[in-house]
Amino acid sequence: MATGGAGAAAPQRAAPRPFAPSVADAGLFDELTEGDLQSVAQPGMPSAAPGPSGNTGKLLQEQAATAGGGGSGRNFRVGPLASPWIRLVASYVDSFVMFFLLVPFALLNEFVMVGEGLSAAVGLIGLILIVAIYAIMVTKSGQTPGKKLCKIRIVRADNQQLPGFVKGVVVRGWLGTVVFYFPILGLVGMLLIFGARRQTLWDIMAGTIVVES
Repeated sequence: MATGGAGAAAPQRAAPRPFAPSVADAGLFDELTEGDLQSVAQPGMPSAAPGPSGNTGKLLQEQAATAGGGGSGRNFRVGPLASPWIRLVASYVDSFVMFFLLVPFALLNEFVMVGEGLSAAVGLIGLILIVAIYAIMVTKSGQTPGKKLCKIRIVRADNQQLPGFVKGVVVRGWLGTVVFYFPILGLVGMLLIFGARRQTLWDIMAGTIVVES
């Protein structure tokens, strides 16, 4: 019987087989996404939150701008302060537009209506219609017909947004017209347009400026 001795050969270990991924293992990598490949934050290290990139980031930025979450929300251009002379031309255009809008009512009174009462009523209706048209235009776009033709616009001086009905129509338009017809005050209020801010007195009252648009 053979016995082990010092000279006996020690058992040899089998050599390790090289790693070869099978077909089934390869399928595991097909479902990996870009998010799975993000680096893992180490303990004690601040982790950076993944942010949108590419087209997704651009769409989110545009949505935030239109919703007021980082943009002005304006859909119009706000240029430099309008020239006093351009504003003068715009006011003349507005006067002509008002005149031509009143012509049909004047003709109606001349050829159809009889009696002072009906004539006054037709004139009042025409005036209310014109005031309503101008009020809607200023509220919606900051422009009268003359300002639209001259490509200028009324905006708020603090944030360059549309003035709205109260500031643009009630204060600047209606109260400003009353102030304009006061002797001397109206002239001084008009001449203020040549100042650094190019604001008339009614602009100052309403907190508005007129810019190129």
